[in-house]
Amino acid sequence: MSNSVWWFRGLVSAVLVLCIAFSISAGGQGSKGGPLFAIVDLAKVNSDFTKMREAQVTFDGAKNKAAGQLQRRDQMPFLTEDEQKQLDSVYEKVAAQTDADKAKIKEIGDRSLKLSTEYEALRTKPDKDLTDADKAKLREFEATILKAKQQFTTLKDRSDENLIEIQKTGTDKLAAQFKAAVKKVAEQKGVSLVFDGQVAIYAQADLTQPVLDELNKK
Repeated sequence: MSNSVWWFRGLVSAVLVLCIAFSISAGGQGSKGGPLFAIVDLAKVNSDFTKMREAQVTFDGAKNKAAGQLQRRDQMPFLTEDEQKQLDSVYEKVAAQTDADKAKIKEIGDRSLKLSTEYEALRTKPDKDLTDADKAKLREFEATILKAKQQFTTLKDRSDENLIEIQKTGTDKLAAQFKAAVKKVAEQKGVSLVFDGQVAIYAQADLTQPVLDELNKK
């Protein structure tokens, strides 16, 4: 999958920019005697909004998990799906792997290497030297590879859909929290319109820190 598709932080930023570029009406038209226009520094929100960082960690974790699953299936096509799932389960533990887990990884890895070596020996063997048993075994290997490719494609599609859902859910939630925080702070200060600091070079007030304080207190 292309890295450009999964820049979660960048996509969240784009949504937030869009939300503010059209301005957020806070009502009151400076009713509390505050400035009419204000800005929020989105770059600082990106770096200091705690839940945005947490969402990034969640997304990266899901992305890395999917990448590991796909890489193992690509590199070890002769393993059964049950063996692949055993490896998935063990690798999810990361630092918490036991000696038994490590032994299981080695056991399954050795089996994969043995089968790959056997397949490569048959694949490179001159046709004139192949026995009927060799040919049957080679066809079996090739059928297994084809099935593994199909399973790889299915898993990749499912993983991509899952990442898109995580991305969309996180983006929508963060954007809603951000807009609510901007609206609340703006109303408190009697500000009518709030823009991204990159859109409005100058404004009478900067609400960045109050907005961050509101976001991070939740």
